[in-house]
Amino acid sequence: MSPENRAASNKRQREYRAKTGNKNTKKYEKTKKGYLMRAYSNMLGRVTGVQVKKAHLYLGKSILKRQDFYEWSLENKEFNILFEDWEQSSYSRKLSPSINRIDPNGGYTLGNMEWITHSKNSQLGSIHQAEMRGYFRGELSNVSKLKNEEVRYIRNIFYGKTLSRKEKSSLKREMATKFNVSISTICSIVSHRTWKNMP
Repeated sequence: MSPENRAASNKRQREYRAKTGNKNTKKYEKTKKGYLMRAYSNMLGRVTGVQVKKAHLYLGKSILKRQDFYEWSLENKEFNILFEDWEQSSYSRKLSPSINRIDPNGGYTLGNMEWITHSKNSQLGSIHQAEMRGYFRGELSNVSKLKNEEVRYIRNIFYGKTLSRKEKSSLKREMATKFNVSISTICSIVSHRTWKNMP
C-alpha cells in the first residue's frame, strides 16, 4: 500500500471510529488478542517516542517483536489469570493486566517483563520514582514491605555466586514469592538501586 493510500485508509478509519464512538475497537480490545494488540502498540509508542509523556523513561529502549510478545503473553499464566479477573470485575481499570519492566532501566524484552495489575504497576512506578529521588530509606519507609535483615538475606543469596541468566531469573522469582514483593523490587535490591543505606 502506497503512503497516500495508507493515509487515506487511516483517515477513513478515524472517521468511522468517530462516527460509531469507537464501539467496535473497544469491544475488540476486551478480547485477549485485542488487548495485547493495544498493549504492544502502547509499548512501541513509548520506545519510539510517539508517546511523548515520560519519554525520558522509555525512548530508545529495546522491544521484542510483536508476534513474540503475543505468543509469550498468551502462554503466560499470570496474564491469563489477570485477564479473567479483569473480565469478572466488569473491566475495572485497577485490575486490568499491565506490563511491568522488572528492571526499569531495561527494555521490553523477555526476562524483563511481568504481568501485574494496573493498580500494582502504578504503585511500583510511584515508589520507584520516590526511591530514585531518595525520599525513602529502608525499613523506615512507610511503603516498605521488607525489613533490613530480609534485604540483607536477599543480597547474601546472590553475593559471590556465578549464576546463568536463567538461574538469576529463577532465583529472583523465588525471592519475590518468598517475601511477597515484585520481581522488580528484588532486582532493585540486588543491584543496590534501592536500600542504598545498607551495604
